[in-house]
Amino acid sequence: MEYGVRMTQPPAASDVVTAVEYQLQSIDPTSTPHGGEGTWFRYVIAQGSNLITGLHAGNEAQVDSAVREMVERLNERRTGKTRPRIKSPAK
Repeated sequence: MEYGVRMTQPPAASDVVTAVEYQLQSIDPTSTPHGGEGTWFRYVIAQGSNLITGLHAGNEAQVDSAVREMVERLNERRTGKTRPRIKSPAK
């Protein structure tokens, strides 16, 4: 090793992935799952090439709001921020 030359390692794959924000990719109407009722939507959240897909019931505005809140929470968690939790009353 030469003096003044610093050997560095490339970032770990997990470090690269966590540097990419989660983003809402799509929300589309879908058929009602077996045993379900009401209007359903399929959503896709992307973080780089990683995809999270899911189903959510409700009208389009409700689902859009819920999924955007989910994306916000995922990004807060990714950066180490946390929201204060509301404790449920003791039973």
